[in-house]
Amino acid sequence: MEISKYFIYFILILKFLFLIVYVYYTLMHFIGYDKEKLKNLYKKKMVLHQSFLLCSYVLMVLLFNPYNNNIILDKSKTESHQLQIIIFAVAIIQLSGFNYDILLNIPEIML
Repeated sequence: MEISKYFIYFILILKFLFLIVYVYYTLMHFIGYDKEKLKNLYKKKMVLHQSFLLCSYVLMVLLFNPYNNNIILDKSKTESHQLQIIIFAVAIIQLSGFNYDILLNIPEIML
């Protein structure tokens, strides 16, 4: 579980960076910044947000995998395991339906 702890820190850093870019984008939008630069900033904001979502789904898959028996979500062991399977399934569904287009274009967006 040591890897998941560092992965959580990485996810928190991603979200913090997203919030900084989001506040900067909002301020520049109200000030009336150049449209082309705003569009570029918006793309960077979306890359950070999509990266955060992808990492969150991967973390859910790692933490709530059905073979991990030491997760306690409810008093009853059976219900706890069922909730664990449901959360795991939701994470898999989210990963399968995730839009990877933005993340595949990161080199173009970050230039």
